[in-house]
Amino acid sequence: SPLDNPDNAGQSIAVTGNTFCEPTNLDVLLGRGGLTNNHAGNIRYREEVEKVKPMYFSCRTKNEKKEVSELLVAYVQDYGGRFLEKDPNTKRWILASPKAARKKSKPG
Repeated sequence: SPLDNPDNAGQSIAVTGNTFCEPTNLDVLLGRGGLTNNHAGNIRYREEVEKVKPMYFSCRTKNEKKEVSELLVAYVQDYGGRFLEKDPNTKRWILASPKAARKKSKPG
C-alpha cells in the first residue's frame, strides 16, 4: 500500500469519497488523548493558539471569535498543515471538515 511507504508521507489517497491522509509534523490531529497531545503539529498549533488568546477573548461578538478561529485555520494551512480526524469506520486519518477545523481553533 502507498501509505506503508515512508516516501509517501503527507500524501493523500482518495478512497470512497474520503481522502485518507498520512499525518505529517505540520498537521493538527483532532481528537483526545496522548497521541494527539504529543503530535508535533498539535504542539506547534497550541503555541499559536496561546498567541491569539488575548485577541480571541477581547472579541465582543461570536462573529469576531469565528474570524479569529478562521485566521488560525488559515495560518496552519499557510505553513502546509492540515486538520485531520479519524474516520470512525476505517480508523484512518481523513481531512477534517472546515467546520471541525474551526471548532478545534477556538482558543477558549
